[in-house]
Amino acid sequence: MRFFVFLSIILNVITNAYANIPPVDIFNSSIHGWNIKHKTKDYERYTPDQYEQIANNLIKYQNPDGGWPKNIDWLAILNPQTVRDGIYHKRLLSTVDNQNTYTQVEYLAHVYSLTMDTDIMSSAMRGIEYLLQSQDSHGAWWGWDTKSPTFNDNATTGVLELFLKIIQGDPRFSWLDKETRQNINNAFEKGIEFILSSQIIQNDKKTGWAQQYDNDTLSPTQGRKYEYPAIATQETCAIINLLMSIESPTPQIKESVNSAIDWLNRTKIYGTRLQKTTLPPDKIKNHEYPYDLVVIHDVTAKPIWARFYSLDDNKPFMSTKKGKIFYNLMQLDLASRTEYTWYGYWPQDTINKYHEWSKKHNTVNRS
Repeated sequence: MRFFVFLSIILNVITNAYANIPPVDIFNSSIHGWNIKHKTKDYERYTPDQYEQIANNLIKYQNPDGGWPKNIDWLAILNPQTVRDGIYHKRLLSTVDNQNTYTQVEYLAHVYSLTMDTDIMSSAMRGIEYLLQSQDSHGAWWGWDTKSPTFNDNATTGVLELFLKIIQGDPRFSWLDKETRQNINNAFEKGIEFILSSQIIQNDKKTGWAQQYDNDTLSPTQGRKYEYPAIATQETCAIINLLMSIESPTPQIKESVNSAIDWLNRTKIYGTRLQKTTLPPDKIKNHEYPYDLVVIHDVTAKPIWARFYSLDDNKPFMSTKKGKIFYNLMQLDLASRTEYTWYGYWPQDTINKYHEWSKKHNTVNRS
């Protein structure tokens, strides 16, 4: 009996230890960007349990302004200066693009809570200061390759999610001083005001959100050549999830969420599924996308959503990398078809969360 009690204690200790390991999947987008340029991995990498070494690695890459560049393998055991020397200047600039800077801040705060290393805390603080200073006059943040308020790649929503965790009492940030907390709260409120004001209205009905907005007119605008002004479902879902995470939502927030859920339900696509097909080695153009996508008509398929819907009539569309618009995925060339996420099931997870949210906050369930 004593043996089993002892074994149970040991298992609990091991379980708790692993539960406290800071997750590294928050860096997946940046590491993916690195992998596209580095097919061969002839270097060692830190494992997730080596979180103190990973944290120190992050500190070495931090820019003087407090932010971090994108598309680096943060777990790679490489000389940071050598890595930086191999990247052209603009790509070394600090950014929130590809889920950067706010993820480093969150990771460092987690590691500090485990190590109490003041250098790690100081680095996280500099990152927070960068995020506060880089918020634009509208309340948003910009992507790396645009000078406009951006939701694409969680540029704005990712920062606001971090700030909301802090506001709502995340213990990993218990060390923050009163003034910084107030600044974070102010920035968060300004960000939410931008979200509520930028929701796209179509035929007098609020719908979803665009990927990016013109800095002067705040109307939906184009990002990269293949990212036309549109109502974007992936970004819309990220915003809805953020709004539903607010513990005490205002009537305006509730209305915004309800309207966006209405729109998601109106734009479901039935009878369609995507199927990945393996490519022969000589047909693979990008090692990160070693497959093709085929559109299958299937009446039993679960609902799917397009990434982009036209602003005026909700017609799904997509584009080649050179910017030519099509309405059928199979008309795109292989790279344009596979190297961008044109369809997905993100809304279903958001709608599932909405069921509970609407009950909790006594709103009319629109799903």
